[in-house]
Amino acid sequence: MARTKVKPLTKILGLVAIGVIVWFGFRYLNQSGIINQIAPQKGGAVSAGGEKLKKNEAQDVIKVCVVTWGGYAGGQFFNGGFKASKESRYYKEYGILL
Repeated sequence: MARTKVKPLTKILGLVAIGVIVWFGFRYLNQSGIINQIAPQKGGAVSAGGEKLKKNEAQDVIKVCVVTWGGYAGGQFFNGGFKASKESRYYKEYGILL
Protein backbone atom coordinates (compact mmCIF):
# COMPACT_ATOMS: atom_id res chain seq x y z
CA MET A 1 0.00 0.00 0.00
CA ALA A 2 1.44 3.32 -1.06
CA ARG A 3 1.45 6.24 1.33
CA THR A 4 0.67 9.70 0.07
CA LYS A 5 2.04 12.78 1.74
CA VAL A 6 -0.36 15.44 2.91
CA LYS A 7 0.81 18.89 1.91
CA PRO A 8 1.27 21.51 4.64
CA LEU A 9 -1.43 23.76 3.19
CA THR A 10 -3.93 20.88 3.34
CA LYS A 11 -3.03 20.25 7.00
CA ILE A 12 -3.50 23.91 7.89
CA LEU A 13 -6.83 24.16 6.06
CA GLY A 14 -8.01 20.95 7.76
CA LEU A 15 -7.13 22.29 11.22
CA VAL A 16 -8.84 25.61 10.49
CA ALA A 17 -11.95 23.76 9.29
CA ILE A 18 -12.05 21.61 12.44
CA GLY A 19 -11.60 24.72 14.62
CA VAL A 20 -14.44 26.54 12.83
CA ILE A 21 -16.74 23.52 13.18
CA VAL A 22 -16.00 23.22 16.92
CA TRP A 23 -16.46 26.97 17.46
CA PHE A 24 -19.80 27.10 15.65
CA GLY A 25 -20.87 23.90 17.41
CA PHE A 26 -20.31 25.43 20.84
CA ARG A 27 -22.07 28.63 19.79
CA TYR A 28 -25.07 26.62 18.62
CA LEU A 29 -25.19 24.55 21.80
CA ASN A 30 -24.91 27.67 23.96
CA GLN A 31 -27.62 29.60 22.08
CA SER A 32 -30.03 26.66 21.99
CA GLY A 33 -29.74 26.14 25.76
CA ILE A 34 -28.56 22.54 25.48
CA ILE A 35 -25.46 23.26 27.58
CA ASN A 36 -27.64 24.50 30.48
CA GLN A 37 -29.72 21.33 30.23
CA ILE A 38 -26.61 19.14 30.34
CA ALA A 39 -24.85 21.00 33.16
CA PRO A 40 -27.15 23.52 34.83
CA GLN A 41 -25.37 26.27 36.70
CA LYS A 42 -26.13 26.27 40.38
CA GLY A 43 -26.18 29.57 42.21
CA GLY A 44 -25.24 30.29 45.78
CA ALA A 45 -22.49 29.24 48.11
CA VAL A 46 -22.07 25.74 49.46
CA SER A 47 -20.39 24.79 52.73
CA ALA A 48 -17.63 22.21 53.04
CA GLY A 49 -20.24 19.62 54.01
CA GLY A 50 -22.20 20.27 50.82
CA GLU A 51 -25.25 22.00 52.31
CA LYS A 52 -26.39 25.23 50.70
CA LEU A 53 -25.75 28.39 52.72
CA LYS A 54 -28.19 31.23 53.35
CA LYS A 55 -27.59 34.60 51.69
CA ASN A 56 -26.03 36.27 54.73
CA GLU A 57 -23.78 33.27 55.40
CA ALA A 58 -22.50 33.21 51.81
CA GLN A 59 -20.40 36.34 52.41
CA ASP A 60 -18.33 34.53 55.04
CA VAL A 61 -17.18 31.78 52.67
CA ILE A 62 -13.51 31.71 51.70
CA LYS A 63 -12.51 29.81 48.58
CA VAL A 64 -9.29 27.85 48.95
CA CYS A 65 -7.34 26.41 46.04
CA VAL A 66 -4.89 23.57 46.55
CA VAL A 67 -2.36 22.82 43.86
CA THR A 68 -1.74 19.10 43.62
CA TRP A 69 1.23 19.30 41.25
CA GLY A 70 4.04 17.25 42.79
CA GLY A 71 6.73 19.75 41.81
CA TYR A 72 5.88 21.93 44.80
CA ALA A 73 6.71 19.11 47.22
CA GLY A 74 10.39 20.08 47.11
CA GLY A 75 9.61 23.53 48.47
CA GLN A 76 7.50 22.10 51.27
CA PHE A 77 10.27 19.66 52.14
CA PHE A 78 12.88 22.46 52.08
CA ASN A 79 10.63 24.57 54.32
CA GLY A 80 9.96 21.68 56.72
CA GLY A 81 6.18 21.79 56.17
CA PHE A 82 3.53 24.32 55.26
CA LYS A 83 3.92 26.71 58.21
CA ALA A 84 6.61 29.38 58.45
CA SER A 85 9.35 28.30 60.78
CA LYS A 86 12.74 29.55 61.89
CA GLU A 87 13.88 25.91 61.74
CA SER A 88 13.38 25.73 57.95
CA ARG A 89 16.29 25.70 55.55
CA TYR A 90 14.87 28.79 53.84
CA TYR A 91 15.35 30.77 57.05
CA LYS A 92 18.64 29.17 58.12
CA GLU A 93 20.39 29.46 54.74
CA TYR A 94 18.76 32.50 53.15
CA GLY A 95 17.09 34.41 55.98
CA ILE A 96 13.62 34.09 54.38
CA LEU A 97 10.70 33.28 56.64
CA LEU A 98 8.11 31.55 54.43
